[in-house]
Amino acid sequence: MAVYKEMKQHRQHDFAMVFFILFITTLGAYLRISQVAQINFPINDGGMFYSMTSDLLKNGFQIPAYATYNNLGIAFAYPPLAFYLAGFLSFLFKWPLIEIFRFLPAIISTLTIPAFYFLANDILNKKGQVALASMVFALMPADFEWLIMGGGISRSLGLLFSILTLWAAYRLYRQLKIKYILATAALGSLAVLSHPEAAIHTAAIALVFFLFLGRNKKGLVFSVVTAILIFAITAPWWFRVVSLHGLGPFLAASHTGGYSLDNFLSFVQLNITNEIFLTFMGCFAVLGLFIELARRKPFLPVWMMIVIISEPRSAPLYITPCLAMFAGIALNDLILPGINSFELGQNFLQAELKTSWAESLLVGRIVKIFFVGLLAYFMMSAFALTYTESRSLVLSESDLKAFDWIEANIPSGNYFAVMTGDSPLVDPTAEWFPALTGQISIGTVQGNEWDPTRDFNSVLNESKDLQLCIFQTTSCFNAWVNRTGHRFDFVYFSKTRIENQVGGIRINIPLEQSLIDSGQYNIIYDTDGVSILMAVQ
Repeated sequence: MAVYKEMKQHRQHDFAMVFFILFITTLGAYLRISQVAQINFPINDGGMFYSMTSDLLKNGFQIPAYATYNNLGIAFAYPPLAFYLAGFLSFLFKWPLIEIFRFLPAIISTLTIPAFYFLANDILNKKGQVALASMVFALMPADFEWLIMGGGISRSLGLLFSILTLWAAYRLYRQLKIKYILATAALGSLAVLSHPEAAIHTAAIALVFFLFLGRNKKGLVFSVVTAILIFAITAPWWFRVVSLHGLGPFLAASHTGGYSLDNFLSFVQLNITNEIFLTFMGCFAVLGLFIELARRKPFLPVWMMIVIISEPRSAPLYITPCLAMFAGIALNDLILPGINSFELGQNFLQAELKTSWAESLLVGRIVKIFFVGLLAYFMMSAFALTYTESRSLVLSESDLKAFDWIEANIPSGNYFAVMTGDSPLVDPTAEWFPALTGQISIGTVQGNEWDPTRDFNSVLNESKDLQLCIFQTTSCFNAWVNRTGHRFDFVYFSKTRIENQVGGIRINIPLEQSLIDSGQYNIIYDTDGVSILMAVQ
């Protein structure tokens, strides 16, 4: 009879957890997909990946030696899994490639929620910690902000397979079974083939797992075998790239990891969750960090530190599993029990004897109100971010119509100065311009990180300096040309984006007027949102 009751309780508890994970996955899916569905173009970036996927399709799914994007002549060295996935979906189902880049990143990002649950369920000690950590992960802006963009088609796959690889690796070191060698090798290979930063962070975290869990002879052997399998599985890709181009593209890309004092110090500010309003998640995560340190459990703190050290540029994304687990620990072990103890007093001791994690945590009326309010607040904060991005970081109709006009009326291969006033990495017009027009944008930075002959930081600074000329005169433009050695035949002004820099106020753009007054340029296209100037021959 006792065994029957225990089995019945276990089934009930599992049902509660399954329901909760499905519930927060649905909320996470809504946050990621709802705003994407209301716009007609991918958010922010992805132009280079779109172009590389098109190259792959045109080449019969054989990886070409070079990418055509922006006429940069860069090696086609980027991990290709996302391009194959998007290409096959377009080829098999005849879906427009641009629609795949709009929806697929958000869908893949949603899959990281159950993947995180599997990982947290193995690492954390209590079901309440697991449930609350999964809720925080599902709704934390930092773990999906850059994944739902067009370029997230690669980033989302990278995070998904990184989390799944770590889940398999954790089981590998805990159980030392051969099946987890195969699982870790397969999932790790997919992470390597998805995104370069995913490969770096996953390898660094796996090293932490080994040092804490597998530091024995058998663990070492299993680790070596797994690494060899990953090298072997991914060899058809990296061996071809190295044989054609050497290590140059990979070494060039490695220099863009953000290894600077400023980037390291940015983590000290603790604005690590990208919440729009009061940073509850970040505060809970910091509390959880100190709880683990006080308990002398350094595993998660060391995990977070190695992510920051291994590659600071993408660390804000790859520390999100740690932050979510820290927050889950703080909520489960400190915040919710504390509220219950104040409300229930001695009765809380009896409530703690309840076997269900949900019944134990949410026994009091006040804590129920707090939990519902917190969940709603998390939703509002995350929704505010996705709403803002979907309105401010998407190509306007004016830009899309101008792109079509350029493609139809100007022979491809001409050099353009694309003026938007945006920062280089959040400039959708500049990144998508080469992919959709067949022209060359001299201020677009994407792709240059794979060029071993150029310093990417210098390219970034050149692009920023070019945009600063918008509110100046022709002399600024000429000085930039003389300093950089670039040439161009056309100047593209995205009026909509430039006006956003001054609060959406309609203005006469100083540089545009100065170029016309100089007699060196004529207007060949002009609408409320875009104007194009051509150099006088």
